[in-house]
Amino acid sequence: MKLCSRSSVAVAAVSAVLFSSALLTGCGSAGSGAKDDVSSSAAAAVQKKADETYDSIYDEYSKQIEEAAPKAVEEFKKQAEGSTDVKRLAEVANDQVKTLAKIMTDGGKKMAELREKNGDSYKTYEKNYKKLYKVYSDKAMDVYGAYLDVYGKQVPGYNDQMKQQLIDQFKATVQQLAPAESE
Repeated sequence: MKLCSRSSVAVAAVSAVLFSSALLTGCGSAGSGAKDDVSSSAAAAVQKKADETYDSIYDEYSKQIEEAAPKAVEEFKKQAEGSTDVKRLAEVANDQVKTLAKIMTDGGKKMAELREKNGDSYKTYEKNYKKLYKVYSDKAMDVYGAYLDVYGKQVPGYNDQMKQQLIDQFKATVQQLAPAESE
């Protein structure tokens, strides 16, 4: 049995942050004249929270990632246009992947909150988190693919075989960084 894996440490840190932020949440200011609006919107938020499942969180955040990925690729291409600085191109690609990572992290936090609320096992959380992580890593590859296309135009002798080797290396790295199976 593992006492402490990378993913369990991350979940513990996320859980602590989420617990702290839950204590700071409020519903509105007193005397604003919109008491009924505040209470009805608060009731709707409570109902939405009650209806949340791992699948609904996955659906929401995977959709956000899938919608953001083409925009990230286009933004990369726009910023990369005319650039010959390979280091700068990599920075731009990484910045675009960070936008996808933020969405994935937010979804992971929601799943961690649900796990805490329901008292679910880590394995239940992990199974669902990995599904979201897979969507993220696949869509991040779209951005890196665009990077490799621009990068390849600047490297003498670069070809599809070299591109595929780089893609395979990226996928292997992503697999190594993926949350480990709990025991």
